[in-house]
Amino acid sequence: MEGFVDLTLPDVAIALVFVVIVAVVSALNRLFLEKTLLVGTVRTFVQLIAVGYLLKWIFGLDRWYLVLLAIAAMVAVAGWHGARRVGRGVGRTVIIATAAVLLGSVLVIMILFGVIVRVEPWYNPRYLIPLAGMIINASMNGASLGMATFATSAREHAERLEAALAAGATSRLAARPYVRHAVKMALIPTINMMMTVGIVQIPGAMTGMILAGGAPTAAVLYQIVIVYMIAAAAAASTIAAVIWYSRAFFTPAHQLRAGLV
Repeated sequence: MEGFVDLTLPDVAIALVFVVIVAVVSALNRLFLEKTLLVGTVRTFVQLIAVGYLLKWIFGLDRWYLVLLAIAAMVAVAGWHGARRVGRGVGRTVIIATAAVLLGSVLVIMILFGVIVRVEPWYNPRYLIPLAGMIINASMNGASLGMATFATSAREHAERLEAALAAGATSRLAARPYVRHAVKMALIPTINMMMTVGIVQIPGAMTGMILAGGAPTAAVLYQIVIVYMIAAAAAASTIAAVIWYSRAFFTPAHQLRAGLV
């Protein structure tokens, strides 16, 4: 059967039942996940409904500056939310996370639409916004996980860092093992996704194209490109974020900064 099958609010309510079951299991086992599940459930519904109407409006107007404004807002939200996951020093972390997401995602998006997916016009929102969203999300996840991992490692090994600095190592040299560890850990989800894509899961973009009636072979090619672009964006943003964030832990005199460790 070709074409797209519309869903209704009752269909959404049926899906919600499964989330309620998880919340009940959590309550019975005292896992204390009920509040998080409730907030996540409400935010998912409200945010996606709002985005749906917003995208409908943007698609109807078809203005390049609105599309770029939407992407800028996505990058800003990604930087802010990614910084919140890290914890301390949120103000400085927001700047680092946003800059890293901007660096990795925008570079990849420009290559994707300038060289590979050559749509007309170049700002076609039906292509640019969904694909940019996936890339920005991957950049955010990599950057935030990398910074959080580095922060944890730096605080757990503060004495080793101080010993290395006291022995004459520069802050960059002293932090290098923890930078490497943070980058590797942050990229594990992306690498796992690349290892199992098409075997364990059928990715979102490919699923959407198939559900909309697109040819599976065409959907596969799109998904391969998206996976490669996601991996590149996540790697670029993670490396930039961890390196920049690691420098925030040290003073210009190559000493650990008080209050961060």
